[in-house]
Order: sequence, then C-alpha cells, then structure tokens
Amino acid sequence: MRLEIDKISRRDRHTGEPLLNEISLTITGGESIALRGRSGSGKSLLLRAIALLDPLARGTIHLNGQAVCGNAIPDYRRQVVYLPQQAVVAEDTVEEALRRPFLYRSSHSSNTKTFDHPQTLERLEQLGRPETFLDKRNSDLSGGEKQITALLRALAVGPTMLLLDEATSALDAETTQAAEQLIHTWQTENTDARTAIWVSHDAAQADRVAPRKLKIEAGRLQESAL
Repeated sequence: MRLEIDKISRRDRHTGEPLLNEISLTITGGESIALRGRSGSGKSLLLRAIALLDPLARGTIHLNGQAVCGNAIPDYRRQVVYLPQQAVVAEDTVEEALRRPFLYRSSHSSNTKTFDHPQTLERLEQLGRPETFLDKRNSDLSGGEKQITALLRALAVGPTMLLLDEATSALDAETTQAAEQLIHTWQTENTDARTAIWVSHDAAQADRVAPRKLKIEAGRLQESAL
C-alpha cells in the first residue's frame, strides 16, 4: 500500500482562512506514524481530509498510483478508516454496531468480507472484555467502551489504514496498552501492509506506537523529532 497526498488544502468555509495549507505526504504500507501539534493546529482536520470526510479546497490523493475520486471513493473509505475521539455507537447493542457495516456493504460494495465472530471474540479477550460485552446496550456504554466498540468495528471491516484521532483517550492505562498491542498485531498478523496514524496528546504513547513522527503547525506539516 502506498498513499500519496499532494498539496491538499482546506479553508474555513465562512472566512476563507486556510486550515490546511498545501500538505504533501507519502505513506508506505506498514508504517506507524504519530502526528503531533498544538490544539487547533490541524491534526484532526488532516486525518479527516485523508479519510475524505471533509471537502478539500485543492489537492489530490493517490492510492497505489490511482487517483481517489468518483467511483473509487467508497472502497477507499473501506480501506482508510477514521476513528474519532468521541466514538459514535448508534445501534442498540455492541454486536449490532459491529455487524452494521456488513449489512450496508452487502448491497452497496464490491467487497465480500463477512463479519468474523470468532476473531471478534479473540480481540475482545485481548482487550480484557468478556463475550457478554457484545450484548451491552448503547445506553450503558461508557466513553471508553464506545472507543473499544469503534476500534473493534474498524478492525472488523478489514482496513489497510487506521486514522486514530485520540481514539484511546478514554481508556484506562491497562486497556490503552492492550489496544496498542491489538493494533500492532493487526498491522503484523499477515502479509498485508497495514498502516496506523496516531494523533495523541500523550507523548509517551506516541513514542511507544510510532517510530515516525510528524508535526503540524498552523496547517503546515513537517517531519519532527518530537
């Protein structure tokens, strides 16, 4: 997997002020990257731009040499998955939330992957949660449990890249490290070159999970020794 981001920009729709300023970046399969920067510097905006969740003022994204546009966007969004800090679980139970992407894709996507229940149970165990966690109702989930659900759902659909936007911030230290190990296992468990980009306020976490560091400041990106 090779993702090439070429001079993408985004502006405030009301003021026209640049929020992302001609950012270019090449990401190769298997990388773990930490994106650092002050609050409001553009970290979340960049992840959302890479995931094609927000409109760009200019610039292009190529995956494996092919421009991501038009009919290529749905499959790109399956491969490149964004996990926000405030995880959203709209379904009644955790299991329904995990199965929902497959119900949708059965009629809207060429991808034939199905929900792997045994694998989900293995991942639950790695995160220190029993099988009964799948039966928990949305209304009973804590913020951390919603983050666990979002992570399990993202991994279940078989992405090649995770964009983790403070995606473990509501977890306790033990579960955070279990989630980090789970993501590392996902990256290395087979020959697919899988990538994770982390936004984290925790410098120690960034050092644990990502050899490559990037810094964003005022919408501009640079390699960093942070």
